[in-house]
Amino acid sequence: MSLRDWGAARGLHLSWSLDLPTGGTIVLVSTMLFLLSWGLAPRHGAVARLGQRRLGRTGSGAPSDEAREEDGRVPSGSALDAGTG
Repeated sequence: MSLRDWGAARGLHLSWSLDLPTGGTIVLVSTMLFLLSWGLAPRHGAVARLGQRRLGRTGSGAPSDEAREEDGRVPSGSALDAGTG
């Protein structure tokens, strides 16, 4: 059973048990499932972003400028880096 089928079945059951309009309830349940799966997506969801911030990483997997500054390294392209090379 796919997520779409599960959302339709839960929306139908909820509309029947609470005496609500069927179409609107199915749409609301499906939207809630979509937002939940989008927020919990392992690569681009809100949970993944929180994990990346804790690890001090950007979306590309490279350490962020803040993480490099904490390590004592100067971020490339900064004003402090302009005189070297």
